Amino acid sequence: MKKTICLFDGADLVRAGVKALIEKHRDFNVAEDVRTASSSRMTQLTKRAKPDVVVLLVSPAGSRGLMTRIRGIRAGHKEARIMLVCAPGDTRTVEIANRAQVDACVPLYVKEAALISALKRLARGQHMTRISAELQRRRRVADRGPIAVLTQREQEVVQSITGGNNTKQTAKLLGISPKTVEVHRLNLMKKLGLQSVADLTKLAIRGGLTSLEG
Repeated sequence: MKKTICLFDGADLVRAGVKALIEKHRDFNVAEDVRTASSSRMTQLTKRAKPDVVVLLVSPAGSRGLMTRIRGIRAGHKEARIMLVCAPGDTRTVEIANRAQVDACVPLYVKEAALISALKRLARGQHMTRISAELQRRRRVADRGPIAVLTQREQEVVQSITGGNNTKQTAKLLGISPKTVEVHRLNLMKKLGLQSVADLTKLAIRGGLTSLEG
């Protein structure tokens, strides 16, 4: 027996593409395909279709009112599993997904096989990690700010320098040459667009690499 899917929101081309991918597989039937719908309308549609899974495509600007729409879906058919599909790096939607305890949240550019596998698991009522590992990683990156663009070694150099160590001390601590430390320092300062250690220290505090004030 085919599993019923409701597909809501998202740009027409995106939604059409996702629908085509889903309908390639005989396990699914897309019962509703609606571009935009209010919370009350989603309640009506899910109550009528009684979907196994609701796929909600969230645009970068579409997180506004998302929690209300999720409540509307649950009001219509509380047994429905909810999958959010959002742009990579959309931490706002990830936050809402966490609070609303949706069943899955995956990036828009997920591979077809992964999307279909997730839908099958949700439709069978199987447990899934609520937020994908990739979205969690992006969330952590966003939380740490500009510091997150640095490599692990560059972050270690930042920790040492902002902790009060000079170039030679940092080199000894990390087991590298002073010249290599200097190369890392120049590269990371360029990446961050900074001119002074004082500015670097402030950024490191915000990024959680040090607790010193300077």
